[in-house]
Amino acid sequence: MQKYTFCACLCALVFLVPVSASAATYINAGDSSHSGVWDEADSPYIIDGNIWISGYSNNLTIGPGVSVMAASTTDGVSIYGAGSVINIQGTADKPVRFYDMGAITLADQTTSVSNAEFYRTQLQVTRSTTTLDHVSFHDSDYGIIASKGTIDANNLFFSSTTKGIWSRKVSSMPVLMDAYQRVLSRLLSFLAPAHANAQ
Repeated sequence: MQKYTFCACLCALVFLVPVSASAATYINAGDSSHSGVWDEADSPYIIDGNIWISGYSNNLTIGPGVSVMAASTTDGVSIYGAGSVINIQGTADKPVRFYDMGAITLADQTTSVSNAEFYRTQLQVTRSTTTLDHVSFHDSDYGIIASKGTIDANNLFFSSTTKGIWSRKVSSMPVLMDAYQRVLSRLLSFLAPAHANAQ
C-alpha cells in the first residue's frame, strides 16, 4: 500500500512542477565573442552590459522566436554592430522580440530586419543599407534613428512612440526620406500615440 501511495505522490509532483521549454542564456559585456546564431532553444538572451560585435568576419543572426532583454531595465544596455552583419530574422508566427534595450545599432553594414518587435528599444541605423519588413516599435521615445544610411521599409508599426522615425545628417537616404523626412517624422509622431490610445 505504501508503494502505491509513493508512486501516486511522485506522479502528482511531476504534473505540478513547471517544465521550462527553453533555457536562458546570459551574455556579459566582457564575453570574448557574441557572434554566431542566437536561436529559440537558448532564448531568452539576457544582456548584462553593452556588447560590441565588430569586424567583418563576426556576424550575428538572431533567429525566429528569440527574445533579447536587458538584465536591468535601468542601465540602457545596447548591442552595437560595426562592420559586422547583424541579421534579425523572425517569422510571422515567431517574431524576434527585444525588451528594455537601450538600442540595437547597425553600423557600416548591409543587413535586414524582418518580423521583429522592439519594446522600449530603439533601432539605430548608421552608414548602413537596411531592409525592414514587418517591424514594430512600442513604448519608446524613438522607433528608428537613421544617420547617413539607406532604409527600405515595408509594414512598419509604431505604438506609443514619441517620434516614429528620426533622421540626422542624411545624405544618401531614399528620396522619400530625404525630401519629406520632417513631415513624415511629425506625422508618425502624431499618429503613433493616437493609434495606441484607440486600441
